[in-house]
Amino acid sequence: MSRTILAVVLALAAASAAAADKDTEKKKEPAKPAPPPAAAVVSPALPVAPTSPPRRAVLREVERVVITNEVLEELYGPGSVIPDEPAESAAPPSAEALPDPLQQMQAEQARETARLRAVPEAEKAVADAEAKVKELERRALAVENPFLPPPQVPEEERASWDAMDNVQRLEQTQKEIAQARADLEAAREKLRALKAGGS
Repeated sequence: MSRTILAVVLALAAASAAAADKDTEKKKEPAKPAPPPAAAVVSPALPVAPTSPPRRAVLREVERVVITNEVLEELYGPGSVIPDEPAESAAPPSAEALPDPLQQMQAEQARETARLRAVPEAEKAVADAEAKVKELERRALAVENPFLPPPQVPEEERASWDAMDNVQRLEQTQKEIAQARADLEAAREKLRALKAGGS
């Protein structure tokens, strides 16, 4: 059996050597020249359509039409004519009519400064009006309730206050409260307007 294996190995070695010899022979042969390319087929000349003239040339050939006021009147009637504008409107506005931008800016800054100064004054007015409403409400309670100490009345009102009875005092105080609440609402509205940027 070893002889059979040895014979097969030798046969394979001989076959591979023969194949290697063939490869070297192929490499030694010169390359065959490539076949000549096929001849280009030339088609007969096709007829060419005539080209149209450029668009500008066509536009130049068209007759120009001028439409005047008379033509408009003939076509559409007398109301179709656009009236000529007066000569004054064509003139530019005079330099005196235009405001000075620097003066406008300075005026705006002055308004803003005045607004910013008025805000604390308006806040103080609101606080004073709220205090007045509270004081008058305390006074009305003191007049209505005999068990509370008598209300404190300013000196300028003392003479008229002493001449009234409690019903008249209560009516007078209710009128003052209504007026004070209206003043408070007006002060609040003014403050809101100032904070929003108004004057």
